[in-house]
Amino acid sequence: MLVYVTCTDEEVHKYGILEMNEENKVVGFLEKPQPSETLSRKECPCFYFLSSKCLPLLSQFLVEKKDLPLKARDATGNFIAYLYQRAPVYATEISGRFDVGGLQSFLICQEHFQKKAETEF
Repeated sequence: MLVYVTCTDEEVHKYGILEMNEENKVVGFLEKPQPSETLSRKECPCFYFLSSKCLPLLSQFLVEKKDLPLKARDATGNFIAYLYQRAPVYATEISGRFDVGGLQSFLICQEHFQKKAETEF
């Protein structure tokens, strides 16, 4: 599951932008597009909750991209763009923030979004 916040037209080019269908399923991911390249204003922070089922796809991604320039394989958004084409990926809007400074706070955050995913998707 991914999270997003709404950004302004002026901010679109600074962030990875999600494109989603009416069920909040990710159908596109654009890395720092110009505002004219997408109607979406859903900024996706680099904070993802991935199931263990995604690990083989991560390994596959790394193998497929290993000979490409660093920029093509080192940006996490590139994996999200790869992933949503091979597995269902959903996103939910957030407001506020989580302070994930250690394992305990990460586990609390993970539990929050796991419950959210179970009820929304």
